[in-house]
Amino acid sequence: MALAHFIVTLTRRNVKDDVPDFTLDMAVRALQSSFALDSCTEDDAFSIIEYHLRRNEAAHQFHRKSWLQKHKRIKAKPLL
Repeated sequence: MALAHFIVTLTRRNVKDDVPDFTLDMAVRALQSSFALDSCTEDDAFSIIEYHLRRNEAAHQFHRKSWLQKHKRIKAKPLL
């Protein structure tokens, strides 16, 4: 967990606003994925992180759509 926190902290410091959705939970999942590999290059690490970012965004969109359908009386605000 400490390693994941360190990765998130360094990533946010180094890339500023480019990866605002890179969370501690996502870093833990990315580390678990990378540890399952025999070797992990920098490109592999970026691919793993991009995969988790895409999955996270897809899940967010799905849950948002479901929530909006359930609460039709509430006007949806556009995503930033």
